Formats: sequence, C-alpha cells, structure tokens
Amino acid sequence: MILSGTDKSYSKLCYAMKLLVHGVFVLYMLFAGARVQAQSFNLQLELKFVQNLVSVGKLSEALLAAQNLKKQTVALNEIDTLLLLEGKILQFQAKFDSSIKILNQIRLSSASFTTAKIYNAWNYGNLINYDHATQELLSLSKMPNTYDDLITLNLASYFLLKRNFYQYDSLACFMKSNKSKITQHEILLKKCKNEILKEKNKSPAVAGILSAFVPGLGKYYAGYHKQCFSTFIPVFLNGLITYESYKKMGGVVHKTDLKTIPFFVFGTAFSVFYLGNIIGSIKSVNTFKQRNKKRINNEILSNLQHINAVILE
Repeated sequence: MILSGTDKSYSKLCYAMKLLVHGVFVLYMLFAGARVQAQSFNLQLELKFVQNLVSVGKLSEALLAAQNLKKQTVALNEIDTLLLLEGKILQFQAKFDSSIKILNQIRLSSASFTTAKIYNAWNYGNLINYDHATQELLSLSKMPNTYDDLITLNLASYFLLKRNFYQYDSLACFMKSNKSKITQHEILLKKCKNEILKEKNKSPAVAGILSAFVPGLGKYYAGYHKQCFSTFIPVFLNGLITYESYKKMGGVVHKTDLKTIPFFVFGTAFSVFYLGNIIGSIKSVNTFKQRNKKRINNEILSNLQHINAVILE
C-alpha cells in the first residue's frame, strides 16, 4: 500500500506527538523524583534540628517540633522514625507511660521496631514493671536481628532487677560480646549481684544482739559505719556517769537523798539510749537494704540507658 503525501505527513505528526508525550512524562518523573529527594533531605535537616534541641535540653520544643513533622509526613518509614524520636524525648522527660504508647505505634516491619522495643523495656523498668520489660525483650529474642548481644544484656539486667538470680546466671554465660561498652555493663551487673547477695544475708536479729553487747555495733553491721560512733558515745557516757553516781552513793539508793538525782537522771538517759540503740539497729538493717536496693536498681537502669543509647544510635 502506497501512502500519499498527506498520509505521510500525518504519520510523522503522530510520531512527533508520541515523542513529545514520552518526553513530558520522563521530565515529570525526574521532577517528581527530585522533589521527593528534596523533601527527604529537608526531613533529615529537620531531624537534626530536633536532635540538637534535645542535646541542649529543650525537650518541650523538641517534642513539639517532632509532632509537627509527623503531621507533615506521609511515608510510613519516616513516620516510624519520628515516632521513635518522639518516644525517646518523652522518655527523657520521664513520661514513661506516654513514651510506651508512642513507641507501640511503630510497625513490626519497621527498621525502628527493635530499637523501640528495647527503649520500651527501659520505660517499663523505670515504672518498676520488670515483668513487662522482660516480655518486651523476650518477644525480640524470637526474631532475627543484629542486636542479640544487647538484648541478652538487657534481659540479664531486668532479671537481676527482679532478683531472679537463676535466670540472670543462665544468661550471664552468653554475655561474651567483644564490645567494650557491653563488657563494662557485664562487670557492673556482677558487682551489683555480689552486693545484693551480701546484704541479703544480713539479719535484724543479729544487729539487735550485737548492739546489746556493744552499742553501735549493730549499726556497723547493718552498713551505717559512721553512725556506730554517734550511737556508742551517748550510751557509753550516760552509762559511765550513772555508774559514777552510783559509786558516790556508796552503792545504796536513798530516794530522799539529793545524791540520787544524777543517778536517776543519767540512769534514765542511759536506759533510753541503750534501748534506742538496740531498736534502731534492728530497724536499720531493713532501712539500709531498701536504700541500697534503690541505689543498685538506679545504677543498673542508668548505666543500661547509656549503653542502649551508644549502641542503638
């Protein structure tokens, strides 16, 4: 079939139109891609800005900025990143319940999921809900990830916080990481365990008996080393003065004799201080245990937060 001149011109025109349409489409795609890249680049800048606010302690401003960014973002992976940042800021503000709610919104398929779970465990730890903390981490241990050493370290820490020595020991043998930060925390956990076991064996009855024989000795046994002297001195002095008063009376107590006044005054003071020393020593064992338990727990959680931040950032 032979095309006329008009038909040939028409075919060339159609071909040119197709090329133009394809060209416009390619240009549109390039422009759209550049726009997405620009938006992503701007998001990275905004994230750095928010992180800078956190680093200088402007947590309220950082939280507001992160929440505003989340409203402007549609990409799921970017929303997860912002949720993680928001959860961490709430954690810094000690709003642990709110942080848990935010971090729980991060998708299972997200790259931030494991980090969120580890941070959530720490939130539960600060709420003294160690069972939930271990559950969060045990759910991660069933999934393949690159933070196995860190998860094991966190689990061991929460079992020690629960005073579950059997579970702690079963995990301690697996903590063989070459990372210096993790190794430092392993050493801390072992030290804390030894302190806990040492105090666990202290008995209030023993403290009372020791104080009955030597005033202040029960305080020393309980752990209040400096208080043993302040307890011993008033008991000893009042006892000494009472004895001297008794000697001056010739070993005979006459209620009508004025010499009996110092004896009764200092004798009463001696009895009060002596009995107070015994009762105080008995109570001091439990008081010291509670105070030291809080100190050890805070030390474990504080150091764990630092380790998590260093490795997960």
